[in-house]
Amino acid sequence: MIQNNKILNIAHRGSSLVCPENTIASFQAATLEGSDYLEIDVRLTKDKQVIIMHDRKINRTSNQKGRIRKYTLEQLKRLDIGSWFHSDFKDQRISTLEEILDLFDTQGIIVDVKELAIEKYVVSILEQYAHRDIIISSFHWVILKKFKKLNPKLNLAILIPRKFGWRRKFKKAKKLQLYSIHIEQSILNQDMVNTAHTLGLKIIPWSSKYMHEGRLRQVLSYQPDGLINDYPQVVHKHLHSIK
Repeated sequence: MIQNNKILNIAHRGSSLVCPENTIASFQAATLEGSDYLEIDVRLTKDKQVIIMHDRKINRTSNQKGRIRKYTLEQLKRLDIGSWFHSDFKDQRISTLEEILDLFDTQGIIVDVKELAIEKYVVSILEQYAHRDIIISSFHWVILKKFKKLNPKLNLAILIPRKFGWRRKFKKAKKLQLYSIHIEQSILNQDMVNTAHTLGLKIIPWSSKYMHEGRLRQVLSYQPDGLINDYPQVVHKHLHSIK
């Protein structure tokens, strides 16, 4: 898993500033650009298949509309999930969790769980990949507790978007024996990094948009355990420049 004194370059939905998010093209680009891990989002289809997509609905990133849970995997596979970004990506199709794990077997994976009632299906799949570096993250404590109950050996992470009550949340993460804390980068400070490490937790800031270069350098100077970002090539250059 995460090594001490190494800041992981984690591609948020792949290289999502240059390719449509959560697509094979995006993950391929991220791999070429120096990412160590891929961060992916999972949802459940009508026929209980785990697919890679962020939103509850397909409206924003496909050529159709509606809730994912109203579609079977076969129906979703027909969708164009690239043209919304650029016509060059019109051939991009939805992938399953298994497909991404098989295709990108040299990358660590962070599986961001977006909804309830998907836990047992994700756990069933991950049992086949017990040798892989995989972290399951969620904004919801109840989801993480369900994963812990289904398989106590899983590496789990809580996503924290706001500064309020962060010390209490860190202690709760320790009590639940989570692996890491993933915190929105704009609220990260050195005290948070030190506190997490004192508690025996990894800490990984995340950003869902481009960071100013000065802030990027500052965040990396805190020595977190990784950075979830949309521009792995830029982060790769910065990480190599500070070695």
